[in-house]
Amino acid sequence: MIDRNGQLEIAKTDTGQVIVACWPRMLTVELLAAYLGIAAQTVRNNADRIPGRRNLGRRVLYDRHVIDRWLDRCDGARDLWVDAKAMAS
Repeated sequence: MIDRNGQLEIAKTDTGQVIVACWPRMLTVELLAAYLGIAAQTVRNNADRIPGRRNLGRRVLYDRHVIDRWLDRCDGARDLWVDAKAMAS
């Protein structure tokens, strides 16, 4: 759902699980964290290793299509962060 400010509303279950009916193409740090199943701080700490980053003014967004290709290329968690540097080059 989109709120009155044009932002995607995120619903959380009692267990903290994030529910998004349709993932947008461009993801905020918080949405990317939910999409990857990691903490938002982990995304911030590894921002230089995650491909698909776009700065729109002061907003930082990540292209979900680039993220999907990045995930498809990786075998495991260690490869995820190593391969991101190669893909960003």
